[in-house]
Amino acid sequence: MERYCRIFVRSADRKAVRSLVRTALHGSVVDDRIDAEGAQAYVGDNGYRDPQGGEDFLDWPLCVELHGDEQVEVSRLVTLTRDVLTALWAAGVPAVAAADYEAQLPDNGGIGLYG
Repeated sequence: MERYCRIFVRSADRKAVRSLVRTALHGSVVDDRIDAEGAQAYVGDNGYRDPQGGEDFLDWPLCVELHGDEQVEVSRLVTLTRDVLTALWAAGVPAVAAADYEAQLPDNGGIGLYG
């Protein structure tokens, strides 16, 4: 199973999203990434976005890329991803995760809420 997740975020406020992700991961900001125990996260523009826009989550402005270290258990990455999703949702920010393990996440990674 791949230790990678992309979370599509319906917000253009990169600073606010980065702050929510950092808090959820109990991480620290190093350059342009957030380091957490066993993983790193990056908040950036959604490169898959249709320039014409759209309502589908694939067209949302930002993405959070979560990369697990080689030695991290997938269960730990599931927990970290869940924590990021629930922090975003609690702040009223729609988010949908795409990962090999999305079925293990609440609402199938958000697709049950926003898909």
